[in-house]
Amino acid sequence: MNALSAAAEELSKSGAEAEVTAAAAEKLKAFRDKWTELETAVAGRVKLGQNYVAFHKKAQQVHVFPSHTIIPTILSILHFIS
Repeated sequence: MNALSAAAEELSKSGAEAEVTAAAAEKLKAFRDKWTELETAVAGRVKLGQNYVAFHKKAQQVHVFPSHTIIPTILSILHFIS
């Protein structure tokens, strides 16, 4: 990211046409925005995966499979999610 910023600065200092420099700056901004969006999505996926693992650990602890524990388990899960 820093290398791209430096390259854009060098392009503007080199005396390149203003529209070429503006186009490069615009593409750099679009790239940064997309990178931030991707970074946020990946962080959300990691958090979702952590929640998934934590949920299954909790389900394993309370033995989610026997029918007599299903209501307390559902309540526990709802509490965990909120």
